[in-house]
Amino acid sequence: MEIKFRNAVAFDEIVSIIERSKPSQTIVWQNSKKKRNVFSCHLIKISEDLQSVRFHLKDYNESLLMDHVVYFKLSYNHSLFKGLVIGIENNIVSIHIPNEVKTMDHRQFPREIFLPKDDKQVLIELSEEIGAPSSQRLKFTVLDISQGGISIIVSENNYQLMHQLEHQVLLSLGDYELSTPVLLDRRYHQKFRYRMRGKIIKANRFGFKFLEAIPESSFERFINQR
Repeated sequence: MEIKFRNAVAFDEIVSIIERSKPSQTIVWQNSKKKRNVFSCHLIKISEDLQSVRFHLKDYNESLLMDHVVYFKLSYNHSLFKGLVIGIENNIVSIHIPNEVKTMDHRQFPREIFLPKDDKQVLIELSEEIGAPSSQRLKFTVLDISQGGISIIVSENNYQLMHQLEHQVLLSLGDYELSTPVLLDRRYHQKFRYRMRGKIIKANRFGFKFLEAIPESSFERFINQR
């Protein structure tokens, strides 16, 4: 059976992947001068401030280079990531906690990916409390969607609004209004850049889980809209 992967970007999930991996089954390597230096681990430890992770290497021979890329293959979900070496002390190698980890995809629903230029939009209601009269309805461009969740582009202008109005409800997919609005559970946020009409635009990417899966017919109708 073919293993499918996805990119985990939610901080909590990345920390969980690292914590759930077995050090004895973790492989660390760095490419240098056409040679690959490979090591195994006997301990993985995340810093108390959740900023970095330290790998205690077995049989370390002082061959890793500072400020160079090092690669990691973890036991949990066949996860992979890379990072710059920020510290080497005896046999302990430190890197910043990565922003992205490639990990096995166990998602229940297939995901559809779009580019910003595809201009696939959804209507979301933002409010301090569900049903509050002071709510705002805004359209957002979709980056990916499945029946179980969605990620959208949020402009710098709407970034603070997204944080201030903590409750989000999906009202429509493109031109199609949902018969039952879907509550959103925010899962991650990261800075996002994209090119539009020759310009680099700085924005934000927010990912949400649907608290109730959207119907397959609604999903298919949205992805097939022109």
